[in-house]
Amino acid sequence: EIEYTIDIENLTNTFVNNELVYILTSTNGGATATRKALPTTSGTLETATISPGVTQTYTMTVLFKETGSNQNSNMGAIFGGVLQINSRGEYRYNSNTGPTLTETMLAAEEAQSDANIDYSYTSSGQKSDLWLEPANSNNKNIESKFLLEKSSDNFVELTGTVVNQNQVTNGLYYTEENTEGNERVYFYRGVVENNYVVFGNYCWRIVRTVEDGSIRLRYGGAAIQNGETYTCPQTGTAVNIATAQVYNESWDNKSYVNYKTSDIRTTIENWYRDNIAPYVSLTSLIADTPYCNDLTERIDETTIYFGAYDRLDSSGTNAYNPQYKCASSDYGYTVAKGDLTYPVGLLTADEVSYAGGTTTTGNSSYYLYTNEWYWTMSPYTFYASAQVYSLDSSSALNRAAISYTTSVVPVISLRNESSVKRGTGAYNDPYVIMTE
Repeated sequence: EIEYTIDIENLTNTFVNNELVYILTSTNGGATATRKALPTTSGTLETATISPGVTQTYTMTVLFKETGSNQNSNMGAIFGGVLQINSRGEYRYNSNTGPTLTETMLAAEEAQSDANIDYSYTSSGQKSDLWLEPANSNNKNIESKFLLEKSSDNFVELTGTVVNQNQVTNGLYYTEENTEGNERVYFYRGVVENNYVVFGNYCWRIVRTVEDGSIRLRYGGAAIQNGETYTCPQTGTAVNIATAQVYNESWDNKSYVNYKTSDIRTTIENWYRDNIAPYVSLTSLIADTPYCNDLTERIDETTIYFGAYDRLDSSGTNAYNPQYKCASSDYGYTVAKGDLTYPVGLLTADEVSYAGGTTTTGNSSYYLYTNEWYWTMSPYTFYASAQVYSLDSSSALNRAAISYTTSVVPVISLRNESSVKRGTGAYNDPYVIMTE
């Protein structure tokens, strides 16, 4: 098999509001796309593979969407470009001999819509048989007592924390809002114990599916192997590839929050170079999906507020509204565009919010908790010094000056066709990805 990309070059696209979309159909296992927004800059549209002796034929349809509202903003808009097939000519391992990781996830647990999730609160707690709704449902952390009536004159007193039902959001969810092309994204949230993966003798935690069909994994430490079985570090264990690492040594300019030119990118890519890149059986299964470093700015007097701040902070202009869609394709960094040397990055603050973290409350029970600070790649603010979101030791989203020292926990994206050899996703029976 050989991997190739379907690219659009010499692109001119002045349509706004993602109202110009494309549909891609193919024969014999080629790439497909359903009403995805056309980019505004040249780059890769889709990635596919082709086996020896196979012919794949494509049909691409470009549509101007009917939104049901005034679309005069696109009067006179133009579109043009050159479609191109590119390949580095590298063979990849054909792992299509078992269920894919996405298929395994969806078979293990029914996904719920995120429509009722209140992202202003962290995800914690378990709903018990002795469920009592707090009298003040706006207070999410009421210390209270349960009273269980056994008879008219006999009570048993049980002490515990009353947790509002809106907080009990544990498991597999999906959203179709605020994603690229409104593609459905599946994500894990809260107290999760079935998203452990072993890939390349390292443990990982499944965070979400990406709009292109790949699966984003957060590094989870070294795997302990005993024969055919593996054990992974559990939630709450410090897992990192480096400690005491600055995001950037330089801090007194807003440009220093740019991940492309950061010191932390060097640390992450050096680790990937030494531990993943030498093995074709691993690199052939890693997708070159965008890693979003949202540099959108809002200036208020002397302070610059970046995009993630306005979406996630309590003082933001659109607080508690995370999004998977990157604010601009310019901020979605890939190897193909020349932004990165290797396809590896960090979590975004938005991904942390979907997973169950907030900027106001710690959470030592959800699966991203490691009992230590570690960096995201989402800028926070700039006022005299640059700041980036980090997860603090309670796994709340916290600001950190980029010259502070914090741990590094990378993320990668596995191709959708990656097969599961065995496992149930538990820490002592993780999904094992077939690599040879």
